Amino acid sequence: MSESTDERKHPMSESTRSIRTPHALTGIAPGPWLQLLLHAGVTEPGKLSDIGKISLRSLQGVPLALREARLCAAPLREHRIDPRPLFIIGHFRSGTTLLHDLLAHDEKFVYPTTFQVFFPRVFCTAKQLLKPAFERSLPPRRHGDHVPLSVDGPHEDEFALGQLSPLGFYHALYFPSRARELFSRSVFLEAESDRALWHERYARFLAKVSLEGGGRPLLIKNPAHTGRIPLLLEMFPEARFVHIYRNPFAVYLSSLQFFRRFVDTYAFQRISDAELGDLVLHVYEQLMTRGFDDLSRIPNGQLAHVCYEELVADPITCVERIYRTLELDPTERLREATAKAACSQETFKTNTHLLDAGSRHLVRTRWGFALERLGYDPEAPHSARPLRAGATGD
Repeated sequence: MSESTDERKHPMSESTRSIRTPHALTGIAPGPWLQLLLHAGVTEPGKLSDIGKISLRSLQGVPLALREARLCAAPLREHRIDPRPLFIIGHFRSGTTLLHDLLAHDEKFVYPTTFQVFFPRVFCTAKQLLKPAFERSLPPRRHGDHVPLSVDGPHEDEFALGQLSPLGFYHALYFPSRARELFSRSVFLEAESDRALWHERYARFLAKVSLEGGGRPLLIKNPAHTGRIPLLLEMFPEARFVHIYRNPFAVYLSSLQFFRRFVDTYAFQRISDAELGDLVLHVYEQLMTRGFDDLSRIPNGQLAHVCYEELVADPITCVERIYRTLELDPTERLREATAKAACSQETFKTNTHLLDAGSRHLVRTRWGFALERLGYDPEAPHSARPLRAGATGD
């Protein structure tokens, strides 16, 4: 792991300079793409070809998007989203994907798929045209970690939001020179105009996913939603939430590694290891401070907590506790999936690297509030469970 004091700009490797798989912004609408380019600052010369490809694809998608809007207008007017979606929240690298993949085995839910979040403007009516080529180009595993990817598998809807509007967390990693500004604007949505735009685009996307899924309750995982709890409750007062948390030392290490690989693969600007490390610290501070404050807004019976370390060790008990808290009935398929995860311990492969003393000091200093609130020992290994049994962050 690079030292956090390294001031050199991290080079973009030849293997990532030319993106072989579809860029996460491939399906972005022209308006949001132009806004990002105008406000993001100077891009790396070597990334201009990728910007050109995305721009071309964005314009090519306009006729398909107009066609979908026309064909879906009547069905969407008549469709009603189930009022009790289930949102999986928690900081990035805290186990949200692991939990999402497990709960996605419950057939009562419908979730956004990889294809839908990469092509949010056209996924209802352009499947036959776009899906086969997209499936062929999709890597078997996600960039930055070992999570398997499949075109119809569950995926994070923040990628869709980042294509439908200039408001998306990952814009901070695509354009890291403006990372803090893009993060704050996209996640906390302080401006009334931003909240209105985000609500309109997100509500339409969820309606299309729900329509495709026959009206089943939505299962959504999105770490950025940890900073949007009040907005989600405005949209869905009966929404259910699962908050998953993890040892902050492990979150720091995993976030550094994941975001570095993500930036090297997708970013249009360079960022040094020191800058990236400070960004990781800043995002956690801001997101979890807001999240801890807003968890209390969720009504009784609509919120469950789960510890990542406990979920990995005993997925059967953890999922049963979640379902009992939220008054849900697990399906047989979900029981089989959790049993398989418990036997194999291969559902999610965790990093085994050690956190150096300097980084541990940074985490204790900057994230001490989370260590205390979640019940983790600031002197224990980064893989340790909370000291307090049943710690929830409340």
